[in-house]
Amino acid sequence: MSITALLLSSWLMSSVSTVQLSELQSLSTSEPEKALKLYEQLLKLAQKEADQEAVVTLHLEGVLAALNARDWSTFTTIVEQLYSADLSFFMGPVQFNLLTRIGVAYRYNNQLEQARIHYKCALRQSASDLELTLLKVNLAIVYRLSDQPAMAFQLISSIDEHQLSTKVKAGYSVVRGNTLAAMGEHVRALSYFEKAHLLYVKNKDRRAEVLIQLNIMSAALAQQSFDKFSKYRKGYELLLHQHGLKPPLFLQWLDLIEKVMKSGRMTLEDEKWVKNNVIELSEQGYGMGIKAHLTTIEAMHLYPTRPPSRQGENALPEFLGKPWCSAL
Repeated sequence: MSITALLLSSWLMSSVSTVQLSELQSLSTSEPEKALKLYEQLLKLAQKEADQEAVVTLHLEGVLAALNARDWSTFTTIVEQLYSADLSFFMGPVQFNLLTRIGVAYRYNNQLEQARIHYKCALRQSASDLELTLLKVNLAIVYRLSDQPAMAFQLISSIDEHQLSTKVKAGYSVVRGNTLAAMGEHVRALSYFEKAHLLYVKNKDRRAEVLIQLNIMSAALAQQSFDKFSKYRKGYELLLHQHGLKPPLFLQWLDLIEKVMKSGRMTLEDEKWVKNNVIELSEQGYGMGIKAHLTTIEAMHLYPTRPPSRQGENALPEFLGKPWCSAL
């Protein structure tokens, strides 16, 4: 039984209904800012009734919402609330998910060693093939970001994708695509990104469906597939707007690179724009695509000689998962 099913089945007499919990779980991924507001409302109900089991479950979903919203102050606060001795009795069933989410938060902030440590802690608590698969995917991402794409590919290739659910397979396809792109295999990377896109459509994960198109457009330009780029570029701003997303700076980068590739020349104005934005873009996590594009147009001299840190504005405190990992 999954952790979600286990928690839902025990909530028939909870201060917070299963319907409310399901709504929170859905919003935590699709609209994390709204999820945080609902989390606060439901938490007050659970605390008023001294329902500690409900408090733990709500905190777990609050962690996910803060993670997806990149709200690191709230993320840290919620995790630290789970340190309370009053909640320890109910922590067992949620420790795997909690440690994994803490690891993801460290990865988002480029604290890669902390991410690896917490994934290894979660590994000791994995109780199913699915949980083991999720950890392999997350560890593969860390290896790729640590400039070890071959190690990442070896790890991701050990997963039998045919046994994955549609939802998990979508994330797996993104990671495999990114790993292949890091190895310079842009044709294969593009096929996995498009596969992920179709799976997100099937899963009705609209936000992910929109964001994965940046990967597709980047990979398309890396192999100068202009028809493929145009297919996904058309109307993209409208899609972003419909999902409450602002056009990222990387979209301007993609448009500039397409123009340079088609014209065969980079103007002084283009070069100035690249110099002014390449570091910020790399810090946002687009370095892999940027290097591929600059290599294609023979302009790698514009890439910063010192690798950008990609660390978040505020690094998270180290060893946030210590209470649930004896190795820390």
